[in-house]
Amino acid sequence: MKLDSEIRRHYSRKRLASTDVAELVRMARSPMGRLRHLAPRMAAAALMLFVSVFLINRFTDAPVVAAPELATSIAKHVVFQHEESVPLTVRTENIQELTMELPRLNFTPAASMGVSAERYRLYGARYCHIEGKIAVHMRLMREDGQSVTLYQVADQPEFDAVDGTEIEWKGYRVRMWRENGVLMCLAERISVSA
Repeated sequence: MKLDSEIRRHYSRKRLASTDVAELVRMARSPMGRLRHLAPRMAAAALMLFVSVFLINRFTDAPVVAAPELATSIAKHVVFQHEESVPLTVRTENIQELTMELPRLNFTPAASMGVSAERYRLYGARYCHIEGKIAVHMRLMREDGQSVTLYQVADQPEFDAVDGTEIEWKGYRVRMWRENGVLMCLAERISVSA
């Protein structure tokens, strides 16, 4: 109440009409009247937050896609490429030949502990991309005659989030793991038991 009397006395000296003083007092008591002076500061803070987030994402190597979304994105891409009928550019059963036959790779394709030579046989490869990085798409024949695909791409820090992930999508199981400085992705059709 003391504030009301101070406002009335101040504006009475300015020779405002009593209705004008009453309106000013009413506005000062309203919630919006109290927050009105904060609006420019809040707008400036929101703008600074937006610019900060933009600059952090622009100038860091942090992944733009969160971990579960990254694994799902890779799995979908792997299944899509597995289903494509793009011809293989290299026909070989020897993984060491891929380094010579696919010179644009920035890594050396490696035999994997997760893909046993007794169970899988390499029969060709071609270039592909995973998350914008050049990769190798290797076609393997499983011992039961099923064609499976092994993808390899040079390891990146953002792949920490997908290491050891297994995702099922569109009737395929995609396993992802890191080995020998490479992210491996194996796509196999899920067998349906009767």
